[in-house]
Amino acid sequence: MLLYVKNILNINIIYNMNKEMEKNMEKNIKKDDITCFICNKKLKLTTIECKCGNYYCKIHRNEIVHNCNFNYRLQEKDRLEKCLPIINARKI
Repeated sequence: MLLYVKNILNINIIYNMNKEMEKNMEKNIKKDDITCFICNKKLKLTTIECKCGNYYCKIHRNEIVHNCNFNYRLQEKDRLEKCLPIINARKI
């Protein structure tokens, strides 16, 4: 019984330590530490995230320059399929 209680206490201590570590990691991640994905240039807070999920400076912002892997054609095709109605002509 005593060993069982010690194991539970050890598990609780480890669990609490992991929670504290997660909180510290969240505090260390700052919004102003955004850098360009290619040249690591420090960026301002007003920079816009690319659709591929990375941040780029004004030189590498163009999707052709940074070889963006986001499929713009598929996105536009899906948008058009949702917005445009299907029209079936009557047969003569």
